[in-house]
Amino acid sequence: EEEEEEEEEEEGDCLSGAAALTWGFIPDSTIKTIFLSEEDLQADLKHVSNLLVKASKTVTTWKGFVLCVPPQFSAEGIECFLGTLRQVQPLAKVCGGISTREEIFGGHGDTITITKERCALMCIAGRVDFDCITCRSKDVKSALVRTKKSLHDAGKEVIGSLLFTCCGRGEEFHLERHFESQQYWDQVGPAPINGIFAGGEIGPSSRRSNRAHVQGYTAVYAVFSIEKDLMSGRSSTK
Repeated sequence: EEEEEEEEEEEGDCLSGAAALTWGFIPDSTIKTIFLSEEDLQADLKHVSNLLVKASKTVTTWKGFVLCVPPQFSAEGIECFLGTLRQVQPLAKVCGGISTREEIFGGHGDTITITKERCALMCIAGRVDFDCITCRSKDVKSALVRTKKSLHDAGKEVIGSLLFTCCGRGEEFHLERHFESQQYWDQVGPAPINGIFAGGEIGPSSRRSNRAHVQGYTAVYAVFSIEKDLMSGRSSTK
């Protein structure tokens, strides 16, 4: 019986075909999700500005965006939207990924939407900070250590992260299971991390630029942090 239990735990560790849920409360922050059609991605400046007003009528400056796209959307359309979004919110950081599954789900409050025809844009504002890291090589440790130190020096604490990593950066690439998520736990944790294997990652092209593009064969971390004085029992993610 012990051997059977160990085998079941090993299989469950991969979360193959499963969904992982992260939830939490972040004080003095606004996080909203809107859904976009392929036509929305190729729309003009005014249309994209109106979409953000739809997300929140009170927020004028967004800290960041997380874009999750179904595989049937074109890379050209995504790049078009990223360029327009950069004009509308030039200081915002953007990350995300192209899903390998047709369905995209998201929402806020009591409303959860599952769709095959639209992508989900999570809009982030308020006192929560949002850093995007794109790793091209196997050395994700250096980037994570550098980010953790930078946030620590600024008096901030990591409260959670998202990881969008290429399908080709799994066990065969690193010669180790769960390498990139484990590196996060080792270098940045214990804040939780969630994410997906992607068929294209969205993140900054370099450490010195906020310009997000569709990437390939990369790992993109989105690290959420907040000032330590706000952490006194009021914020939590799991």
